[in-house]
Amino acid sequence: MKQQKKLHLTGYFDSNFGDDLMMKLVVRSLPEITFVIEDKVQTPILSEVNVIPQNRDECALLPKLIVTGCGFMINNNEALKTEVIWFLKRRNPGDYCLGCNIEPLNTPVKRFLISRKMDKFRLITCRDQVSHHWLRKNTRHPEIHCLPDILFSLPDEWIPKVHSPNKLGISMMHRAGDQEDCAYYRAMAELADEWIRKTGKDVILMAFDTGEENDVFSCQAVKSLMEFSNHAEIATHKDGTEILAAFAQCEKIIAARFHATVLALRMGIQLYPLIFRDKVRNLLKDLQYPYHTCDLDDIDKSSLRIFLEEDQKPYHVGKDIFVRAHQHVQLLKRQYESDEHNEQSKHRSDNSV
Repeated sequence: MKQQKKLHLTGYFDSNFGDDLMMKLVVRSLPEITFVIEDKVQTPILSEVNVIPQNRDECALLPKLIVTGCGFMINNNEALKTEVIWFLKRRNPGDYCLGCNIEPLNTPVKRFLISRKMDKFRLITCRDQVSHHWLRKNTRHPEIHCLPDILFSLPDEWIPKVHSPNKLGISMMHRAGDQEDCAYYRAMAELADEWIRKTGKDVILMAFDTGEENDVFSCQAVKSLMEFSNHAEIATHKDGTEILAAFAQCEKIIAARFHATVLALRMGIQLYPLIFRDKVRNLLKDLQYPYHTCDLDDIDKSSLRIFLEEDQKPYHVGKDIFVRAHQHVQLLKRQYESDEHNEQSKHRSDNSV
């Protein structure tokens, strides 16, 4: 009897649009595999695809796949402590890793911990050239590939069709320590009001993360600061369709979230990216993005006003980007089948002794 193919699926389960959609795209592309998540995980976006919950002990017996973006980042003492514990206990992060990037690691200890962690994977796909170079230099064993972000493989049929998109979309991001009237929020409120005043068109504030990072807080804060708040609505991520529907209504996007930038590029919408981490900067560099950007901590309202007032030709990435984004899944399938074949051969060899 042919054995059922199963993989333990892990990643960032925090009601985050980008991470949820990456996982959904991977799962739907491999219908021959049953994906298992730990039963404590709640994620509506995976309820319609081939994913089943099991207890931790059952999951531990399966090969593990992690689909993540910034899953290997040490940006505070608590994260450093966690990585040290992982290393000392010789924990295995997984067998296959899809879609990651490596944020700057500013001490030798941090670099050592992450490099040894990445060594444990048999396959890694990353999403920018800087991360690819770092992995090549600092790891010893895994097969490593650099491919466009998984979200670029979004099927056309998932994108809602709107006859005349005319709204301004602002993807917000709630950072620890942001107060309700911080400079970032005040700048977005000011620009939203100017858009409404000059064009007579509406604004959609978008919360990509509705879990612990709580972008809803940011959207509500901006709306409360607006003069024309009655012309602003808030779109919050639940099952993924809310954000896609909101984007389809927009002619321009100001993107704080990484995957808001990717989604605007995938959908061919006029885009102004706000850079908050190197992953955004590296994405734009790899794609040779030709238009203005600014740092989230240093909002350039002058260039943003120009973006809102002028008709900027959307930057169309090459179709090869969309094709290559599918290769994350193809590489996983090839590696998984190779490992499965090797395991079966080993089992037959052991039984023959």
